[in-house]
Order: sequence, then C-alpha cells, then structure tokens
Amino acid sequence: MGQGSSESSPPTVGVKQTVFRKNSKVIYRIPALFYFEEKEMFLAFAEKRSGPRDEDAEVLVMSKLHKGDNQWSEPGELQKAHMKPCRTMSPCPVYERTTKTLYLFFNCVYDKVPERTQIDKKINLARLCYITTKDAQTWSEVTDLTDVGEIGEKVKDWSTFAIGPGHGIQTENNTLIIPAYAYHKDTKKPHAFVFSSSDIGKTWHVEKRIEEECGECQVAEVIDSKGSHLYCNARGSKVRVEAVSENYGKTFGKAKHPKVLTEPKYGCQGSVIAFQPRVDKTQTWLLFTHPSDKKERKDVAVYLNKSPFNSDAWEKKRTINGGRSAYSDVVYVEKEDHFACLVECGKNSEYDQIDFLRCTPGDLGLDTL
Repeated sequence: MGQGSSESSPPTVGVKQTVFRKNSKVIYRIPALFYFEEKEMFLAFAEKRSGPRDEDAEVLVMSKLHKGDNQWSEPGELQKAHMKPCRTMSPCPVYERTTKTLYLFFNCVYDKVPERTQIDKKINLARLCYITTKDAQTWSEVTDLTDVGEIGEKVKDWSTFAIGPGHGIQTENNTLIIPAYAYHKDTKKPHAFVFSSSDIGKTWHVEKRIEEECGECQVAEVIDSKGSHLYCNARGSKVRVEAVSENYGKTFGKAKHPKVLTEPKYGCQGSVIAFQPRVDKTQTWLLFTHPSDKKERKDVAVYLNKSPFNSDAWEKKRTINGGRSAYSDVVYVEKEDHFACLVECGKNSEYDQIDFLRCTPGDLGLDTL
C-alpha cells in the first residue's frame, strides 16, 4: 500500500457519494456496478472484509440507489452468495436481456487459504458460482459451476483462478461473457480468458487464454461495419495488456501494450466499457478507468480511445478521483447520457471507502459526445 502524499493530486470531478465506508471492524473492497435500466436503479456490490488481506474477505454486500433518491441504501449482506466454509470474492454482475435476469457471478474460496499458497502448492481452492434475480429483491440459491462439464476439466489445470472483478457483458448476439484469469500449474503465471454462454446461461464454456501473461481483466464489445469484436483489457507489468477476439472470446489475437495505460508498482485492476458516441452512432469508443500514477495507487483517471484497435490511440482525459484510489468499475447510462463509476478511495488509504461518481461527458472532457 502506497504511503506517498496526495497533496498535488488533481481534484475529483462530477458528483460524488460514499457508498461503503470502513470502520474499526469492517473493510469494503472490490467494487462492481450495475445499472438496472428497467428499474432505473443502480446496484453497487463489494466484498465485506474483516481486514485488508484478500483472505479476510467474508461475504458480498449490495447497496441500491433509485432514481430520484439522494442517498444510497444501507449495505446489505447477500447471504445467498455464500458457501460454507468459504469466503466470497470478486463480484461480477451481468444482465441477460432475453429472460430479464441479472446474474451475479463470484468466487468462493476455501477458508483463509491465500492465493499464493494455492499457486505454490498447485491446489485450486476457488469455485465459480452465481446467484440470479429479476428484481434485486429476491435472489436464487447459489449455483456452483466449478465441477460441471468443460469447466470441471479445465479447472484441473489451474492452481487457482478468479473472475473480473467488475462487470461482465452480453454481446449483440446474446452471448454472455464473464472475464476471468487463471494461474496455470505448468507455468505458475496468470493468463486472462473468458467464460461464455451462448444459450442464455444454460451451459458455460471456458475459452482459450490470452497467451501473454496478464491477470485481472474486463471486456467490451466493439461493433463496426465488419461486425462484433470482443476487446479485453487486462492487468500487466508496467503497462496494460490488450487483446481482441473475433469469435466472442473463443480465441484472442496477439496481445498489445498501450503505452499511455501505465500500471502503478505491483499493478492494479482497471475497468473498461464500450459506448456509441452521440456524434456518430456507427462508431464504438472505449472508455477506461484506472490509477494514473506510475508509482502508487492514486489519481484514478478516465482514458478514451476513439480507435479501439489502435493501442496508440488512447488519451488521458480527466482525473475522476484525485488522491489515493485503486479498483473501479464504470458504466454508461445511455438514456441519461452520463457515466457512473464506483472507485476505492480515501484520504489516508485507498481502501477507506468506496465512492460513487456520476459524471457528464463535459465533466470528463468528452465534449464531442
């Protein structure tokens, strides 16, 4: 955890509200954000932890913000998203349009066993699970996919794995995509890939990994005159790792390294979305949030790419949280033409709280929208 001063950091832009705040007993980490368009409601998810370590995770929590409300609801524990004696981690919501069902994917990891122990001993203790809802009020029982079919066979090759964290997507052909990464027993190195379902969540597949070493990731669908392309942005060493799939994540092309998208020391998670600018609905642009400091986790900024297949086309637009800040998850609310983001941040530590930021295109310097 960095301890440098943030006095010179840029100010925060847009409207900001605290959703989850730590206290003497609880820390909240790993945000995921979903906008329930039919309900005109934001859902914020996070891990509730007893301490700062990953193995201190306990359960997932959720808070709601309805249209017209000034405050977020009190965080509530998602008791259905749990398997004893596991800790629940890495929330990853994805909406299935056909059945109007929200899937909340997550990992259940056995007891207090650290990720490093699993990697060193080559014993995977993580499980792939989800619960579902249609109204964000009542949730299904947990479904555990870890030992099912193709996934069960692939897991045998992994020391451990995790999803996202952050949101998944549904493509224009209704394929559900869950970003993920796994440490492979043969190399002890992480590689990003996706879980996918082409039958509205009935069966799930493990697609081929990005060949270059990379970890936590998110994906976005880029649509142009040639069709649909799945873009992946993953945590790397010194700079981010990008790769594009032409078959909905089944395989990814050669990895690229966008020079503008630098990593802080030890790296950090980042969030990416695709959206169609109002100036030209035939185009797809990418928007990315991530700490912009090269040494520490601070100054989370927004980056824009108007040419998604050109790694050199990224440009930094605005810092959306000046000072200590780390993981984030961003969405675009097309109907109201604004961006919303959850971000870990704080004055003394980047893990003091998780804030919700709402920004207009103008706030972000995207005046051409």
